Amino acid sequence: MALMQKFRLPVSGMSCAACAQVLEKTLAKEPTVSDVQVNFASETVQFTLVNASLDDVQELIRKAGYQLELEEKSSEARWEEKSKKHQFRLFWAIGWSIPLMGFGMIWMHHPWSPWITAVSSGLILIGAGRDFFWNAWSNARLGRTNMDTLVALSASVAFLYSLYTWGIGQVHALYFESAGMIITFLVIGKYLENRAKESTSQAVKGLMRLMSNQVRVIRNGTTTQIPLNEVRLGDWVDVWAGERIPVDGTIKKGHGWVDESWLTGESLPVEKFRSEFVMTGSRLHSGSLRVTVTASSQESVLARLIDRVRDAQGSKAPIQALVDRISAVFVPTVLVLAVLTGIYWSYQGLPSQALSHALSVLVIACPCALGLATPTALMVGMGKAAKAHILIKDALALEMLSEVTDFIWDKTGTLTTGKPALRKVQWFVLAEDWIPSILGVQRTSTHPLAKSFRYIVTGK
Repeated sequence: MALMQKFRLPVSGMSCAACAQVLEKTLAKEPTVSDVQVNFASETVQFTLVNASLDDVQELIRKAGYQLELEEKSSEARWEEKSKKHQFRLFWAIGWSIPLMGFGMIWMHHPWSPWITAVSSGLILIGAGRDFFWNAWSNARLGRTNMDTLVALSASVAFLYSLYTWGIGQVHALYFESAGMIITFLVIGKYLENRAKESTSQAVKGLMRLMSNQVRVIRNGTTTQIPLNEVRLGDWVDVWAGERIPVDGTIKKGHGWVDESWLTGESLPVEKFRSEFVMTGSRLHSGSLRVTVTASSQESVLARLIDRVRDAQGSKAPIQALVDRISAVFVPTVLVLAVLTGIYWSYQGLPSQALSHALSVLVIACPCALGLATPTALMVGMGKAAKAHILIKDALALEMLSEVTDFIWDKTGTLTTGKPALRKVQWFVLAEDWIPSILGVQRTSTHPLAKSFRYIVTGK
């Protein structure tokens, strides 16, 4: 019997949609790998492995020029680490851009201007732009081009041409500021791009916050606090009023009012009794429960829901196929246009303008959002929907949603604010005779309607 394993893992080294397409095609060629989906926006790869080792796939991805990250690290930690790297490069690039632009555009006739602009530009290229050049070189060795190819070519040609003209004494035909500012603007763009990607993961983070880190378990008659991942099937877990239920299971003892709105959308808590099922992430408003664990933390309803949201964010819409086809030929087309532009202006007898216009073609195409716009829009849309408790199956469903003209709702309760309030109490008996008794019964209750009753009767 075939052993099938499904994986969703982070992958590093991709710089544009063309990289994602190359990686996807590389994995799809392997007979042991199926259902491959590479998402550039989330920087993840999804695939199903059939009778093969994950180490083989890791080596295959490494040979393609990318890195599969198998280290156990949360997505939040990865984004934070990447954000710090982008922040450093942003401050470095902007810091050296100030003298670069000052002496390159304002005090260009100062005798030290060539030295200052050359050093500032070189430090920007080395400190902030090294990833562009490394990725371009890595792809060139494999006979490929991507957006980094355009960046590396435009910046290096401008810098080297400036060194050449400076060496022959033409100090007024330097492009050091162009080379440095190309990198600076792209570093700013990468920083903003990373911020946009990071914000799209907030929906998953919100769902993960419904999970408890510590669980109160009863073993051998003793109550102990242990990490969630150490809970075993059949364990007894105690939950007190106001806490979130940390596991999926059935009630062994006690009863209470449970808020399951994170999944059901029902605004009112549901009363739960012995032998009834409760879910991870639900909040116990009142009462106390002892729950028998029936599913591991990885197999709970909430964990499976998080996986579905991640899978949906990583799926591709049909329109993405068109974008991928365009991305595959985009960079070579831009390179050809840049060369033709240079040849045309050189033929006109204007070699300086030939270089300037050829660089312009490369630079304008560098930050191409073609490959990023669609996957990022999908991630943001699904993330915002998940925050509103609207679960989208995949990218195809979201694309088809644009053609929907009418919605039919089967429950009015799901369209409320989720905060029930008691507006008025009408008494059919003498209120003074019953208020003390009712307040005594509800004194410790945390049910929303009990709180509303206490407030409307006592004002607090």
